[in-house]
Amino acid sequence: MENGIISEQIQQLFFRKKEWIKTFTPLLHLVDSTANALIGIKNIRTGKPDFRFEVLDKMDVDIKNLVSSFNSQRTADEISYFIENPWILEGRKRDENYFFSSYAEVFKYKWVKIYNEQGNLETASLLLLRDGHLRVPYVFSTESSDLKRFIQFLNIFIIQNRIKMMTVYNETLNQKIKESALLSSIYEKDFKRDYLFRKELLLSLPKNFNPQLQDGDGDCMMT
Repeated sequence: MENGIISEQIQQLFFRKKEWIKTFTPLLHLVDSTANALIGIKNIRTGKPDFRFEVLDKMDVDIKNLVSSFNSQRTADEISYFIENPWILEGRKRDENYFFSSYAEVFKYKWVKIYNEQGNLETASLLLLRDGHLRVPYVFSTESSDLKRFIQFLNIFIIQNRIKMMTVYNETLNQKIKESALLSSIYEKDFKRDYLFRKELLLSLPKNFNPQLQDGDGDCMMT
């Protein structure tokens, strides 16, 4: 959480659960301000990466070629369709009777291109930013990439965009993040996501079947 240890959302959650916590509001703000100041000092040392990268709003030819070289559950054109026709619209309109709001103050897709020392595209990733929450729906990376540059980019992106929380289900990326000291975190929690299959289908699948699913292959891609 790069936007402070005690965010406004967390404070509101505490206040709804425990009324007596409101008594400590001044102390909470003091701790939050102190934490932000310390994080700000740390972030001063975070400069531009020493490698080439690009951030785009739409998929270009290079990204499409890389995506098409993978055995993905969604084609490059299908991914672009979701980006160009978002389910969530930016705005302050809210429907209090509907839990899954169709509006968000910030809802953006960003394609990231990471290049190696030779100037070749080694990683293309789709990021989804919604109200301070960063998701990584897709990561397409060549075998020669160790994702170190991409993780370094994520660290800078988190700081620059004041990200409060990042959710990653990509097992390879998660493992690389744990092995790396580049991406610092105040708090992390493991989540498990299960997939449902019909029993008849499971019987017909190979023993070590891997559907090669990414986060973007589910409905999280749209919300």
